[in-house]
Amino acid sequence: MNVAVKISNGLVVNFLMTTESTIPQNYDELWTSNQWEDYINNFQQTIDNVEVEKRKLRKNIEFGNELIETFLLDNRLDPTITTAQSLVLLAKFKDVSDLARLGDIKKVYYLTELIETDEVFTIARKSKYLNMIGIHIMENY
Repeated sequence: MNVAVKISNGLVVNFLMTTESTIPQNYDELWTSNQWEDYINNFQQTIDNVEVEKRKLRKNIEFGNELIETFLLDNRLDPTITTAQSLVLLAKFKDVSDLARLGDIKKVYYLTELIETDEVFTIARKSKYLNMIGIHIMENY
């Protein structure tokens, strides 16, 4: 059985009651106005927290896509990288790009640190990416 509880400001909240003995006789006095205010504030805080996390995730996904774009452009703009070298580098960067697309930037940083440098993925290039990721983490976590 559904029971509607009226709050002093006119808001009506429905509760599912399991037995008739739990139905309050005076709906206005079920909770004090302070209890309702606390409930509404806590509920609003929960909604706000979810929205904040959504925005953070969107921002991390956008950054992850920018990182992937930077990586791909670096490959295309370097005339010394052969197709074979580019494919090897793409394979090394696959797990990083997968996590970047998901917005898991802290793990992206960790995995980028683990990628071994070579003649194509140089220390300078690795440092460039780690610096980009590190700045994003410092500004957004």
